[in-house]
Amino acid sequence: GLAERADAVELYKHKLEHLSEIMKRYEGFTKIVIEDRADTLIKIKKQFPEIFVIEVCQGHYATVDHKLHKALDKTVNSIEELLSLQNN
Repeated sequence: GLAERADAVELYKHKLEHLSEIMKRYEGFTKIVIEDRADTLIKIKKQFPEIFVIEVCQGHYATVDHKLHKALDKTVNSIEELLSLQNN
């Protein structure tokens, strides 16, 4: 369902290694990173503050105590919750 709401979707096993190329490729576009690891999102936000980062609290990290991090733009409990968000 996410791909239907985006101009492009890219999946990376090691996304931190590809951020610079993504930033160049999609210059002028809004970039959103969806991830279940807050530490990865915080690193991304520090390197590129203009990227909108969303933490999804499901899967392997569902049992982690998720508290809102000031560095993150949004925290959701599931992909379903993410899909229900309205465009701002």
